[in-house]
Amino acid sequence: MHLRLSSVLATLLLCMLGVTAAYAGSGITVFDVPGSKGTYPASLNDSGVIVGSYFDVNLVSHGFLRHIGGGIETLDGPGTGNVIVGADAINNSGVIAGNFQDSARVNHGYVRDAAGHYTQFDITGACTLQPGGINSIGQISGYWGDCGIGGGGYHGFLRDVDGTITTFDFGPFNTTLGCNINDSGQIVGLFAQAGSGIGATFIRNLDGSAVFYSAPNASGGTSGCSINNSGTVSGVITQSGDPYGIGFIRDAGGNVTDINFGSLNEVRYQTAINNTGVVTGTHQTATDNVYHGFVRDTAGVITSFDVAQAGTTGGQGTLPIAINSKGRITGSYIGPKNVSHGFVRQ
Repeated sequence: MHLRLSSVLATLLLCMLGVTAAYAGSGITVFDVPGSKGTYPASLNDSGVIVGSYFDVNLVSHGFLRHIGGGIETLDGPGTGNVIVGADAINNSGVIAGNFQDSARVNHGYVRDAAGHYTQFDITGACTLQPGGINSIGQISGYWGDCGIGGGGYHGFLRDVDGTITTFDFGPFNTTLGCNINDSGQIVGLFAQAGSGIGATFIRNLDGSAVFYSAPNASGGTSGCSINNSGTVSGVITQSGDPYGIGFIRDAGGNVTDINFGSLNEVRYQTAINNTGVVTGTHQTATDNVYHGFVRDTAGVITSFDVAQAGTTGGQGTLPIAINSKGRITGSYIGPKNVSHGFVRQ
């Protein structure tokens, strides 16, 4: 399953973890969009096709599509003159969900079919619109921000295959972030709980019903943002004031398994889970603040890995973001010059 984190999500969902594991770097291919000043993969499907975003020489954002053979094409959204474009998610049919800002600085969503045809979509009153996932039949999950004072609030949305959009909220604080969606139409995401305002995870079913998960004593929040076709969710749990977080896997029956790296490590951003139950994510060693990728298999064995070309000083390293059903992983690595590049791990 894939996972897309915008700058808003990265800020709101910043979470921490830790583990001691063997390092490995084989089977990794690195790539960049030609001429780019930063390449940021976001999603890959089971064929290994990758989508994401990049900055050109003028630091203008575009989407990209990387084919199985390694060829890359630019995605600039519907129409002409768009100033910001992102490709956020791709399904197994090659349909892409993304967002763009037009020449008038108005934000929109788009769907691009496998033949390259774009369809724009909008939500009335939205100043921001961020797809988070697309399932096999083309249903799209995400969140949108309204135009209130100070940026307003955030709300979840589901766009059905016929173009119908349903928006939803959980909790009283207008802070609902829809992330990933599975083939049953279940959406996982985050919301701020009543009273405490502490973040918790929701799993919304296609009929609008939902279940919620907040880990015991999770004073820093419970952030699940990836869901597979079995309804299993992965995410991270943090404690207020504690620099070390714990990953979690919650199955459809409500059973929770921790991913605990121990001391001197922390998980950054979010984890992703595929349809076989394998989880990937990023941990950061506290001694040097370098990022490392990790994979947790279904037996609970954790392997840490690094892209050989990644930098080795604080704030550099390897940051996985998505894993497909075959176990291929894509993400970014930050090199010695603090520039982001793409990678795929077989």
